[in-house]
Amino acid sequence: MANERDSSEKFFSDKPLQVIEKLEGFKKLEEKEKLFKEFQQYVSNLEKQRNEELQQLQKLEIMLYKK
Repeated sequence: MANERDSSEKFFSDKPLQVIEKLEGFKKLEEKEKLFKEFQQYVSNLEKQRNEELQQLQKLEIMLYKK
């Protein structure tokens, strides 16, 4: 009987820790997802900047060839 109580107490004392570990895992996953979205936005901004610079270069080339 005492063993049953000890094991049930251990089960119940470990359960909150397991839940907390899972929640921490979700927080880490959410943080990774947030960082990934920020990185995607950064890459998107770089691509836009590159495209704008390419367009400017093309315009300059056209202007140079017209002369």
